[in-house]
Amino acid sequence: RFLVGWTRRDAFGRKRERIVVFRETGPSGGASLYAVTEFVETDDGTFAALIPRPEQPRAALRDGDPVPPWCRDHRVARTDTLFDDVRKGPSLRLIVAEADEPTMVTHAYHVARLRGRLSLL
Repeated sequence: RFLVGWTRRDAFGRKRERIVVFRETGPSGGASLYAVTEFVETDDGTFAALIPRPEQPRAALRDGDPVPPWCRDHRVARTDTLFDDVRKGPSLRLIVAEADEPTMVTHAYHVARLRGRLSLL
């Protein structure tokens, strides 16, 4: 199971909304939550999450890298085009609307899969 939570904290020069997607691990009732990915509110009010590099899943995809298939039908942008306070940010982010939980969870699924955080029954 994946769970979606909302919060606020300072980032990129101001307090911004955050949407965190968690993966539930362990048995039902005694499960732990693992924060898989975080979407941060951009300057235009959309939400953006880093896209991991498939061959190095702890590193962010950078401008010029091939975009993974699950991101191709969505808006992808450089970090420095999304936040005025970032002068040089070549990392790429998946952009979604605040209400687009299905895409957020799909992104979290792929990030968890790349990082070896999915257990198959």
